[in-house]
Amino acid sequence: MKKLINSNPAFAGFPAERVEDKRYARQSERVYVTRRAPAMRAGNFLRSFLASVLALCLAAQAAAALEITAVDPAAIKGAAKGDFTFGVLTVNSVSYEKGAVIMPRTESKGKTFADIKLLSKSLYGKLEGCFKNGFKKPAKAPVRPSVKIGAFKSLKSKSRLANAEIILDGDLLVIGGVMASSREPGTFWVAFPPELAFSDGSFKSSVESAVIAAWAKKNKK
Repeated sequence: MKKLINSNPAFAGFPAERVEDKRYARQSERVYVTRRAPAMRAGNFLRSFLASVLALCLAAQAAAALEITAVDPAAIKGAAKGDFTFGVLTVNSVSYEKGAVIMPRTESKGKTFADIKLLSKSLYGKLEGCFKNGFKKPAKAPVRPSVKIGAFKSLKSKSRLANAEIILDGDLLVIGGVMASSREPGTFWVAFPPELAFSDGSFKSSVESAVIAAWAKKNKK
């Protein structure tokens, strides 16, 4: 954020020499510039205020991050594989091989898919820290993860119509399938990777609703 603040004209200060420099300005120009100064200062104040609001929003976004709330096995230090819970959901079968964190893969019809991916170095470091040093429960329970629906990739399948990117707190990417319901034509449901489990049913429903709403909006265009 330092780069943003330093580059913002609102923090550069009002150029007073332009107002008071009598050597290069005619009287009428000097009066005009002097009268414009308060308005320019007000403009700088407004830009400063907006920049502060933006900084607070960005700080709030940065503060939101997935926190590990439980691990299995409990003695995760030195283990080759473990299940990691992030409050309302769990990612199973995360491995640590040759000094690297490996997220679980989905096997289907002889193919392997990376349906759960890490998006941040921060989360990678937390997972690696558990394998190296053990798990320490956070002091307070984290809030529910923020959910953002990213891009859709249409498929040729008649049942799995598309893959949807589900982004949790900007840290974790989950690929969910937009499925056509065979029981209720015209309706949809979401297939999640088998290694992803939800402990909070209402949170799972909210994610499903967000995916289906985004898919419906996309197809209206």
